[in-house]
Amino acid sequence: MLEFNCAKVDNCFVDAQTYEYQTPISNERLILAMADHGISVEVNRQFRRPIFKGTLEDGTRFKGILAGDIQKVSFPKDQWQAAKMAYEALLGKLLEGEE
Repeated sequence: MLEFNCAKVDNCFVDAQTYEYQTPISNERLILAMADHGISVEVNRQFRRPIFKGTLEDGTRFKGILAGDIQKVSFPKDQWQAAKMAYEALLGKLLEGEE
C-alpha cells in the first residue's frame, strides 16, 4: 500500500490548520486521480514551475507544484479535524488506486 507523510505547517495565522502532505507519486498523477473521482483541480502552467489548486466541498483547500510530490492543504477552521480525516481518507483511496 502506498502511504503519505503529513506535517503541520507553521504560519502567521493563529487558528490556521495547514498541513503538508508528501506522496510517493507526483502531483501530476495525483490530480489525474482526483479528476477520475470528480474533483475539480485548477492547473496554471504559466509559471516557471506550474502549480495546481482546488477546493473540496467541505471547504478544504489544496495546492502544490505540479512536478512535485508535496501538497499544502488548509482545512476549514470550524471543522478542521473532520475535514482532515476526510482528506486523508480520500488521499489514501487515491493512492490505493495508483498501486
